[in-house]
Amino acid sequence: MTTPIPDLYYVKWLDRQSGEWKYGVVDRFSAASIQYYNDGQQVIVDDAIYPIHYVLNVDALTDISPTFNPLDEYHEFIERERDAAHTYARSLPDGVHVGKMLTVPVGDGCAFYVVTKVNKKTVDIEWRGFSPDRWVDFRFRGGGREPKEVIEQLVGREDAMRRLFSRQGAQA
Repeated sequence: MTTPIPDLYYVKWLDRQSGEWKYGVVDRFSAASIQYYNDGQQVIVDDAIYPIHYVLNVDALTDISPTFNPLDEYHEFIERERDAAHTYARSLPDGVHVGKMLTVPVGDGCAFYVVTKVNKKTVDIEWRGFSPDRWVDFRFRGGGREPKEVIEQLVGREDAMRRLFSRQGAQA
C-alpha cells in the first residue's frame, strides 16, 4: 500500500554543505518519487533554477505557500536569480558567449536557457527555471549541444532586443 506524498510544491531546505537555503519544487507524482517516499519518507525535489534534482527527507523541507502580490519567498528568489543572470548576460558583448541568455516562446511564456560552452561548430546550453511556470522548450528540453548557427540566431535576437530597448529608454 502506498502512502500519498504530503501536499508540498514550492519548498526550501538548508543545504548542510554550504549552509545556504536552496529552493525547489517537489515531484509528488512520479513513480520514483512515490517509491522514495514509501521506502523512507524521501521525495524527489527539482532545483528551482538548474536542471538537477535531489532526493531529500520530507522533514527537511519547509513549505512555501505561493503568493503573487506580494511575491512569496520562492518567487522572490527566482526573480533575483533571473535578474542577476540577465545583468551578467547583458554585460557581455554581442554574439555567443558563455553566460549569454536566450529565451524560446512556449505556451503563454518562455523557456530560459544559458550558454554554458562555446565550441567551434556547436554551443552547449542549459535550461534555467526563471519562468514562474517552469516552461521547457520541446526541442531543447533541459539543454544540450546544439549547432552554433541555431544558438547564434537566438542570442542575436536577444542582443537586438536589448539594443532596441536600451535606445528607447535613453530617448525617453
